[in-house]
Formats: sequence, C-alpha cells, structure tokens
Amino acid sequence: MDHLLERLKPRLLIFDEFHSALRGRRQDVKAIFSFLRRIARVHDISPVLVGEIAIYDAVHDTDEMGSRFDTIPIPRWAYDEEFATLLDSLEASLPLAEASDLSREPLVKILHDLSEGLIGEVVEIVTRAAVAAISRGEDRITGATLSDLGYLPLSRRRNSALRHEMT
Repeated sequence: MDHLLERLKPRLLIFDEFHSALRGRRQDVKAIFSFLRRIARVHDISPVLVGEIAIYDAVHDTDEMGSRFDTIPIPRWAYDEEFATLLDSLEASLPLAEASDLSREPLVKILHDLSEGLIGEVVEIVTRAAVAAISRGEDRITGATLSDLGYLPLSRRRNSALRHEMT
C-alpha cells in the first residue's frame, strides 16, 4: 500500500459508505483509524469519510480523532422534481411487471418521508418494497406495500443527541 501511495501521490482519498467499516470489532475500528492517521502523516493524504451519521459518533469518540476531521453534513434530497426523477430511475431498474408510479403522489411523499431525503434509505425502501410486492404476487409497489413494510425512518432508529445536532 505504501508503495502504491508513494507512486500515485494522491492528495485525498474518499472512503464512501465508511460507516460499514465501523461495524467490526473495536480493535479493528481502532486499526482503521490508525491507518487514516498514518496515511495523513506519512503520505500527506487527506481522508474524506462519507456515510451515515455513525461516522460522526466514531470520529468524535476521542478528542484526538475529533480534532483531525472537519464535519460537513451533506444536504439531503429535497421533496422536489429531482427526487421524483431519482425515483423514476430506480423504478426503471425494478423487475416488476407494471409501473408503480413511484414519482407520483402519494407514493413520492411516502418515500420521501420514510427516507428522510437520504439516497441510501430510498434505495433500501424501494428494494424492500419490490421484494415484498413480488413475494405477495403483486405486479407493482403500492401505498399498501410501503405501509406493510413497517419501515422506520433513520431518525427514529437512531436517537443519540450528537446525531440530532448534525441533522
């Protein structure tokens, strides 16, 4: 890794879905943060950690790591035409026999409310809804399909005070 970094000389490395790296054992997470400190010190590389708010909690678990990173929340998808376009593109990839019209009321509103404007949540909800519809022998996603998922928005699953400050 050192040879590759020395040869390429990147100034920045982006770690998308970094929250997934935090799901391991505590000692593994410590090793990951040690690696991030090392690449910054030895190779003068700025790591960018992208993902769920759990990253904020992990980084700010110690003052040492908290002082090394600037925290910048990325805006969520607004309830607008671009969000509807996102739903249209997701729907086009679904293996359903009929169009679900995800980008039209009332489904677009339900999906935005459940996802809270987070693209990962949108994809998760739509995927689960498609699987549920197929499992039930239905040809499309309906409001009932979404309701029956019992999907909890992220803010209702994670209630730490630090997380709420960032959202």
